Amino acid sequence: MHLYIGGSIQADLWEGSIALRVHSALPWKGRIRLKAEASGNGRTTLAFRLLSWAGGDAATDAVTVHTGQGSSDDISRRVERGYLYLSGPWKKGDRIDTDFDMPVRAVAAYPLVSLDADKVAVTRGP
Repeated sequence: MHLYIGGSIQADLWEGSIALRVHSALPWKGRIRLKAEASGNGRTTLAFRLLSWAGGDAATDAVTVHTGQGSSDDISRRVERGYLYLSGPWKKGDRIDTDFDMPVRAVAAYPLVSLDADKVAVTRGP
């Protein structure tokens, strides 16, 4: 997942298929819910971009896995190159919830743009 916008996708994999539904409250709130439904017995890896505005690698703390059948201990987590990888035997009823912090921050203008020199934008979230 890269953009965290709402939608759905279904993909056929070697071990079976997986369907994902994304419900997103962005850009107003940092809450995103992903529901997974998989068929087959294989392990599937889902990758989530760790957003710089939400803390980068520290944003992994905002991601919670809830399993409908089984244990969330069956889902492994690893961080690599700005992504959180969740691997496991996804089943119907599994979901991943995020609640990214959306702090207010000041962003300075690019210094070589003379009309924007010494200006700052106040922003929040994406």
